[in-house]
Amino acid sequence: MLRMTQDLRCIVEGHASDPITATNLTCGSSGYAASGLDPKATIMEGDAGGFSGGNGNATMQNYLYCSANPPAGSMCNYGSAGSAATDIISGHSYFSRGIPEDRMPDIAAEMAMLSPADKAKPYITGEGSWGKNENNGIPSVSDPNLQAAFVVRWYTDLLILGVSRGYWFAWDEFEPLGSGGLWSPTSISFAPLQCTTPDPAIGGFYCTGAIGYKQLVNWLSGATLTSATCPGPCTSPGPGVFVVNVTRSSGYQAQVQWDSSATPVCSNPQCGSTPMAPPPFAAMQWRDSAGNTHSGNPSAIGASPIIIENMAPQP
Repeated sequence: MLRMTQDLRCIVEGHASDPITATNLTCGSSGYAASGLDPKATIMEGDAGGFSGGNGNATMQNYLYCSANPPAGSMCNYGSAGSAATDIISGHSYFSRGIPEDRMPDIAAEMAMLSPADKAKPYITGEGSWGKNENNGIPSVSDPNLQAAFVVRWYTDLLILGVSRGYWFAWDEFEPLGSGGLWSPTSISFAPLQCTTPDPAIGGFYCTGAIGYKQLVNWLSGATLTSATCPGPCTSPGPGVFVVNVTRSSGYQAQVQWDSSATPVCSNPQCGSTPMAPPPFAAMQWRDSAGNTHSGNPSAIGASPIIIENMAPQP
């Protein structure tokens, strides 16, 4: 992987003095037929880590630094050459048969092991979701409204941790063995997916998870996160209430709240009845993950995030 990354960096970015570790030469002296095809491009490593499977965090650490007891015969003896060849750090974040917050400790641990130089680079989640829509016939997330809730929570969890970008996998994998299905070419309504809202842009139908994604974009695009509180440290939270404060121009204030405690189904827009601590501002309205707007303060919160606002956001 290191050799391929170094070759790619030379061919695409074209730094003549970059080492090519396997040849003991440099980008400028290794005889590449082309070099520097797109100097403004950036190179990331191969999406290791950020979740509990496959020793991902150790794999990332060894790729970057060879400092996590690399296995015998792995040829991991090149120090920080992986770090030097990498512009963006990228991990995976799947929470199959769990909740999105399960991955927060794994992501935080990976970010914590980075060198100061690598901590200064963008950290992104290159893939993540609830994984397969079904595992051996059992839905990963059986309640369609919880699917919407989990999409919102997954992205907000990444925001809390300081992840700069997240890629949900995958938009159009609606089959039972697909992963993270958010869209279907035909209307379907059976466990685990419910995809019945027409997509006005390209046809097909939004699943409930896509509706949650659309609400998240509406809630947070262009807003500024000012603070977040979690049940315990946000790098390793327990079950309980999450509160994320955001602002916009013109005096707009809002809180996103949810309770990550397990719930099997959603029986109301909030997916629960946890007593809610009112925000420090006078609430004009609140909106739920299905796109409905309600006046005043909600009576409670639950597993599905809601946003409480002091005014309607300006278009």
